[in-house]
Amino acid sequence: MRLVVESNFDLWGEFIRQEVEVEGQDVKLEDLLKAVAKNSDGRYQIIDPETGEVDPFDYAVFLKGCAYQLLPQRLKTRLNEGEKVLITKWMDILGGG
Repeated sequence: MRLVVESNFDLWGEFIRQEVEVEGQDVKLEDLLKAVAKNSDGRYQIIDPETGEVDPFDYAVFLKGCAYQLLPQRLKTRLNEGEKVLITKWMDILGGG
């Protein structure tokens, strides 16, 4: 299944759009996030292996403009072909003095 991911992984403050192919017909949000992590060679571990949830201090995930935590099935929400998911990585603020 082909899905669309918009993220700020590569450019500070700017979002890139990328199509991601996920195997199977019954694809869930969790499957997509794992595919993104795999495609990045582990650079972006969106799902915390200890909790099985998105790390809220590092990422925000939105589907149809709604934070995934507010979806009734959370990470088990089924996705449709061509659906768009927004993933935001919180960036550390660099300060100076």
